[in-house]
Amino acid sequence: MKQEWIASKGVKSYARVMAYLNAYSAQKDAPLNAYQAGEKE
Repeated sequence: MKQEWIASKGVKSYARVMAYLNAYSAQKDAPLNAYQAGEKE
């Protein structure tokens, strides 16, 4: 996910999405990996 996202949308966009996913996963008490399509970062 990371390489493709940065290549197509940029580093700042990736950072914003990851911040959102971290907050969302914390709110739902779920691991971040549950929202990353099973990819390892």
